[in-house]
Amino acid sequence: MDFRRLLVLVLPIIVYSINLIIKSNYGKGRLKTISPTIAIIHAIVFSLIMAYSDPEFGDKKLYSDFYNNIIYIYMHEDYKDSGWMAYVFFIKSFVNSNNPIYFFCITAFIYTFSYCYYGYRTSSTKFWGYFIILASGMMGFYSYGVNTIRNGFALGMIMIAMANKKWYTQIPFFLLAFTFHKSCLLVILAYYFAKYYSNIKVASIIWIICFFAAAAGTSILPYMDALGGLDSRIESYAFSENEDYNRGFRLDFIVYSLIPAIICLYWIIKYQIEDKKYRSLLTMYILINAFWLLVITMPYTNRIAYLSWFLIPTLITYPFFNYLITYNKQKMFNMATLLFLFVHILFAIK
Repeated sequence: MDFRRLLVLVLPIIVYSINLIIKSNYGKGRLKTISPTIAIIHAIVFSLIMAYSDPEFGDKKLYSDFYNNIIYIYMHEDYKDSGWMAYVFFIKSFVNSNNPIYFFCITAFIYTFSYCYYGYRTSSTKFWGYFIILASGMMGFYSYGVNTIRNGFALGMIMIAMANKKWYTQIPFFLLAFTFHKSCLLVILAYYFAKYYSNIKVASIIWIICFFAAAAGTSILPYMDALGGLDSRIESYAFSENEDYNRGFRLDFIVYSLIPAIICLYWIIKYQIEDKKYRSLLTMYILINAFWLLVITMPYTNRIAYLSWFLIPTLITYPFFNYLITYNKQKMFNMATLLFLFVHILFAIK
């Protein structure tokens, strides 16, 4: 395994453990605080690791070529994702260099710190650092920063939009996300649907139906053309014959998706959580994940799954940051956080 890949696997656990050792409890029954300095350093280091990752890994070579040829593409080609093209064109013009490392560094920092921004805006200054540590240790976070970069960057805009409370500060970032990567339309639609209809029971029934449909071999892949493709590349994923990817009914990914849903449902029932926003977030997560089940057999299905997985850090931290859970808070938070960090390592090294 590449050293950089190994480092990003263990770095969140190391930073989390160090903080538990050096910080004291913020009052009886409450979480230990976390230094913003530790969180910012962690985010910077993580961003640099992603920027300087293997230039031949995954699609990174394609992004390098796109950056080097962006002026010609911008002037002569009709590119579907106009926002992404404009962004790359701006970076190329701003840095005035053919070395793509500047592009990768700027993009990695924006991507990582969009999660920092979300954590900061949705929690107190004493705890927001937990969010970026947990997020960086989730399945898909690193891959979206070094491989599926365009989608990851678009989801960063989604995070900024969701962190803003006023609708008029959300819309611009949702629109940016859509122009960067059209798969974000699924996330945006689920966000607004769950915001006004946060029925976890109905969402769970939909997920169960989709699960059995997927288990029976039902898929919406034959209807991708009719859907118009949420993104220009989804169709290429859907009909790819790549034999290196373990395609099919991914029970491991399903288990990984179920763990946070089960934990959150347990908390909601156990502590009688009626918080509308939290219930909306869980509804949103379940609905997006249900859609993924309908395309689970295509190669690179983890790229679609991450459209729901990126919500896991929010689902785990929200009840603690907003004092919805008070009993044995530190122990329960540690168990949930370390569970996901270690499960990610197990999936990565299997």
